[in-house]
Amino acid sequence: MQNNIDIEYFLESCETQQTLAFLFNAKHNGKFKYTKKYIYYYESDESLWIEKVKNFIISTMSAFMKAQQDRFLMNKEYKDQNQLQNLTSIIKKQTSFKYLSDVYNYYLSEIQDDTFIDKLDRAYPYLLPIKNNKVIDLRDGTPRDRIETDYFTYFCNVEPSKNKSETM
Repeated sequence: MQNNIDIEYFLESCETQQTLAFLFNAKHNGKFKYTKKYIYYYESDESLWIEKVKNFIISTMSAFMKAQQDRFLMNKEYKDQNQLQNLTSIIKKQTSFKYLSDVYNYYLSEIQDDTFIDKLDRAYPYLLPIKNNKVIDLRDGTPRDRIETDYFTYFCNVEPSKNKSETM
């Protein structure tokens, strides 16, 4: 999905709750997963999957909508006042908690992954997640950057060391 959404495409996507859920999903490109019981969000700063609640997603949806509105209102190429007024009224209606709760329900079906919970913290049993967004491969002791598909929800507060005990 393109980084900047065209105003026409955005307005069309806002016509129904389902198309808005599709748009939000496309813009967040797999950063949320739903397991029928839990919702996880990939926190790229920490390189971890974090359990989230409904209100976090609704708040993220609202921020996404308002960011799009601000981008269109600040962009000088959008001069059609009727289009901008239409956008403002749509955003006002569609950032209400009730409306976004309905969008959220559609969104859950978009992000449902029945196998995701089985991957968390056990996709690679030979990897140990450590601080500074790293993992250590326990097969050979090599560290590397932790990535989304490692599926970790935690890390151990340790760092790799060149020092080895004599008993090893």
